[in-house]
Amino acid sequence: METMELIIGGLSKKETLVQLYDKKIKMNPLAETYINDTRFKVTETPRKIQIIMLSVAELGLTKGANLSTIYKQAAEKGLLLCPEDTGIYLRMGNRYEKNSHGLVSKGKAPDDSLTVATKNITSDIHFPKGLYLRKIEGDLWLRGYICDDEHLFSSEDRFVFCKK
Repeated sequence: METMELIIGGLSKKETLVQLYDKKIKMNPLAETYINDTRFKVTETPRKIQIIMLSVAELGLTKGANLSTIYKQAAEKGLLLCPEDTGIYLRMGNRYEKNSHGLVSKGKAPDDSLTVATKNITSDIHFPKGLYLRKIEGDLWLRGYICDDEHLFSSEDRFVFCKK
């Protein structure tokens, strides 16, 4: 479990995308779809938030759980979902640096990835649920993901939540 302060906001969506490009942060098509959607909101005024990074097991879900159960358990522990652009600022600040192997991990969260807990911006199950961070062979990635509520995250999978 790791806690940190993060400053988010102050950039338009276009400025955010330019900064991601300038910092050579790679994005998969799902991240681009998610960020470019009109329902994705950026934090207009800069502000500090307290975030906590923890595993599903550290939430008390030692056998893993689906996304709605993870979010419910986090809420019961006093944690909040993050603003939608939290992953962008966390990634731009190079604040998460674990190196993942380059293998594709279909059907499960990649090893050493960090999923940002955010509200769903649509009920469409074919639309990205949010973003996760990953570093592969030195390259920083911001990736979108799709899952339904049947998908079980493992107890080792790590999430980012906001603290009150």
